[in-house]
Amino acid sequence: MNVAEFKGLANKRDPLMQGPSYLSNAVNVDVDDTSSIRRRVGSALAFSFNHITASYSLRNKSDAYIIADENLILMSDQSVKISDMPTGHYVFDDFEDNVFVYGPRKIRLQSGKAVDWDIPVCPQPLVRVILGDQPAGIYQITAVYRNANGLEGSTSTPIVVQAGVNSALSIEVTQISNYTVTIYISPPNGKYMYQWMNTNIPNNVWNGSITGLVSPLNPDQLGTTTVPDNCQCIAYHQSKMYLSQFIPAENKTVVWFSKPFSYHLFDQAKDYFVVEGEIKALVDVTKAIVIGTATSIYYYVDGELDKVAYYGVPEGKSFDRNDDGKVWMYTNKGICLLNEFANLTEVVYNFPISAKVSSAVIEQDGFERMINLLSDSNPAPNTFGS
Repeated sequence: MNVAEFKGLANKRDPLMQGPSYLSNAVNVDVDDTSSIRRRVGSALAFSFNHITASYSLRNKSDAYIIADENLILMSDQSVKISDMPTGHYVFDDFEDNVFVYGPRKIRLQSGKAVDWDIPVCPQPLVRVILGDQPAGIYQITAVYRNANGLEGSTSTPIVVQAGVNSALSIEVTQISNYTVTIYISPPNGKYMYQWMNTNIPNNVWNGSITGLVSPLNPDQLGTTTVPDNCQCIAYHQSKMYLSQFIPAENKTVVWFSKPFSYHLFDQAKDYFVVEGEIKALVDVTKAIVIGTATSIYYYVDGELDKVAYYGVPEGKSFDRNDDGKVWMYTNKGICLLNEFANLTEVVYNFPISAKVSSAVIEQDGFERMINLLSDSNPAPNTFGS
């Protein structure tokens, strides 16, 4: 029998009716988009590490990271970026030269330099009115922690004091390791607070000229908190970081999102939305965030949720993208293209059911293929029965 082309696997059609082009199994072979079939190439061990607990390839495929023996390691040169990564569940995302690592420890790598992603909220300063040269009036005072990169965290509620003529302010702040403290003060009877100084000492006295108060406090630093704990999925999307937190008692998931360009500042009083069920994946596709739960797939655009599928996704990293930004996802009903939602396989093939999957799009021999590593495998449902 001469077979002119190979169309890949099929288990939802009668093989006697569909002809010899479809395969009933394809062990150790590749079928490409030219309908050609070839033996799958082998692989050789490149590196060896102990106790690998997480891995991630950058969106542009230029490099990758792993967590092994509680070290965050850059794969291109095997350099250790962070040597204290407590054991636990870690997830990643990146954009441009920023890489976010979320788990028991939260890390942000910017241009390869690693710092803590979240910054603690600075406690209220202890303020006393003392003798000095300041005019009378009502003063607002607050303080924030600043990391080594100059990034500042959120504030606690500002403290308000009333001072008489010939006064000064004694300001005591709480210093912690790896941070300095930036103190913000309002002019007398002023509405806004401005940066006074950045300090690494606890006791400070404000007795200077108000003309030096020129850099205002960012309003996003007021009323916000650090990066939420106990989240399962993360995604960068349109200048914000999104994190999903499952609430088992209610079978709902809260999705928190950060302030624009301030990925460490979250307003948990208003910057969130709720999805029914447990979210297994958050995926940025430029114009939307794709949300995969255990039973459904949604698109989130401009505050609106649109359900596009009544089937869900397994746990793990069930998606990957190519160099052009196209994104594919392994779902409970086959492989789907996410940029414009389309199920690419449901017509001819049902995939085995797996509780967890790890997916990657790779380039080889001039074409792309999506590799899906299953944690377990139950027989595919609704296949053709001879």
